[in-house]
Amino acid sequence: MKDNIPIDCVELKNRLQAELRQEYAGLRMEEEHLARRRKLMTSDSLAAQIWRNAQDQCNMTMVVHEESGTYTTRKEENSIEQKT
Repeated sequence: MKDNIPIDCVELKNRLQAELRQEYAGLRMEEEHLARRRKLMTSDSLAAQIWRNAQDQCNMTMVVHEESGTYTTRKEENSIEQKT
């Protein structure tokens, strides 16, 4: 049986965030967003698999209306994989 090893969740979160900041350093927000999506689309991690499954089920996109600052969600005709 496994020993109960205490985990410092705050330290873990801080370390992971620092790694991500370093990984995406120098990218504009749009470039970072696309890089994260590409990583999720190609990763075999459980989190990426769950994300892809949710994307397949929803296939939704959020549209921000610059003038009013509001947003709507609509069904997307083509997936981002086909657009990039």
